[in-house]
Amino acid sequence: PGKYSTLAAIEAERQRVGSEAAWQREYMLRIIPDLERLIHPSWITYYSVFPDEDTLPFRMIGTGIDPAISKEDGADNTGMVSGRMYGYGEDMEIYILPNPVNEHLSFLETIERAKSLSLVLGGGEQTDLYIEDVGFQRGLIEQLDAARFPVTGVPTRGQDKRSRLALASHLVQAGRVKFPMTGCERLIEQLVGFGNERYDDLADAFAILILPMLEMKGHGRPISIGELNKGLTKSEMYGSSAWEKFMYPDHSGDRDGGGEDILGMEF
Repeated sequence: PGKYSTLAAIEAERQRVGSEAAWQREYMLRIIPDLERLIHPSWITYYSVFPDEDTLPFRMIGTGIDPAISKEDGADNTGMVSGRMYGYGEDMEIYILPNPVNEHLSFLETIERAKSLSLVLGGGEQTDLYIEDVGFQRGLIEQLDAARFPVTGVPTRGQDKRSRLALASHLVQAGRVKFPMTGCERLIEQLVGFGNERYDDLADAFAILILPMLEMKGHGRPISIGELNKGLTKSEMYGSSAWEKFMYPDHSGDRDGGGEDILGMEF
């Protein structure tokens, strides 16, 4: 009572703490029950070096993007989580890269940051971008595609953020998604505290990255968007019993003049 004399002072302290899980634990003395967690702290596996490529071949680098265009205080951040994919099938492993983007960015700033990240991660070569294919985010996909960057729309298929993260959680539990020793603290907080954290932008970007990689884990050669969609009808895409299938929209026809299909992905 002496330290926080008003509700505004309490809210200011809550904002300063940043982590809802930490606020509930340290200030409200409420521990998140294990049954509420999608990802348990004990599941988090760390790495200090990338694997030997002779043992576990490198396949690709990708970035999952959860955009938020408002720059107002208290608004969601844009999250960008990147990872390196190694191996095939049940041997596939994903190494999350440190220092994910977690900032207030405008629409144009998001486009430029995505382009820059795609090139930097590939040492000047473009790397894959994955963005939720819904609402205003389709405009982001179209802009990046028009700039000839390898961008893939990842549909929600009516699932909420919790459902999408749940689909990716078993890879974390199995130790097949690994995190750097430092640089992903905020992402890990959001993953293990999902549902109790004030923000979940990084957790959602994480799911947007992991789900396409999970779908494509067994392909051992270049694969096109058309091949990924082969045999998947719209009724299957939106049917509740086919939640494990994903439809990857092909935006290559949106460009004037055609050209090569930049949405083909190398694995």
